[in-house]
Amino acid sequence: MSNNQYTTQAATAGVDVGLRSHMTKTYNLIALGLLASAASAFVVAEAPVRGLFFDAAGKTTILGMIGIFAPLIMLFAAGWLARTAAGLRAFYWTFVALQGIGLSVAVSSQTGGEAAKALAITAVTFGATSLWGYTTRRNLTGMGSFMIIGLIGLIVAMIVNLFLGSPAIGFAIDVIGVLIFAGLTAYDTQNLKESYDPSSSETSCEATRYWSAIGLYLNILNLYNFISNLGR
Repeated sequence: MSNNQYTTQAATAGVDVGLRSHMTKTYNLIALGLLASAASAFVVAEAPVRGLFFDAAGKTTILGMIGIFAPLIMLFAAGWLARTAAGLRAFYWTFVALQGIGLSVAVSSQTGGEAAKALAITAVTFGATSLWGYTTRRNLTGMGSFMIIGLIGLIVAMIVNLFLGSPAIGFAIDVIGVLIFAGLTAYDTQNLKESYDPSSSETSCEATRYWSAIGLYLNILNLYNFISNLGR
């Protein structure tokens, strides 16, 4: 074997090791983010903290509404809030912690068995679609664009059904929601893989990991919500 071949193989092996590390660090961020959300949800659900976010009848207080909508507001202001590496880290951990408020609402309406079942199905769905996104040689850009358009249509349908209250439309929304976020998981995973550049600085790679973790985290959360609705 020539020296050039040895050099090429060594470079490829280095990229593979770096890519695995890049992916592993991102999924570790997601796992820790989910744990932070679960811990936050547990704290919010316990007295006397629960009284700050929900009244005696279980209705959301003003502070609770602020907490539930804060993550959405943060996403709109992400470009301003996360301009530095430190800002991005603070943004991520604040974001996942605040998600626990909304998560506590969803979980409180389920039995332990229902929540565990939805969580297991979500984990399998996310794992399978993320693995496919990582291993497939198909370019998922077109599918990703289609899913994003579908997501806009889904949001419109959800708003319309708030007024119609149709169970049939609600069921269709939940099914389509699962399909859309499963597709986005595969798309986002492929983007994460292709975003890796061994020549990039660690600061740049870290920023990519955090932004990718936010997208994949949201996919998991939405998969869980739609799967939970289908199980009721």
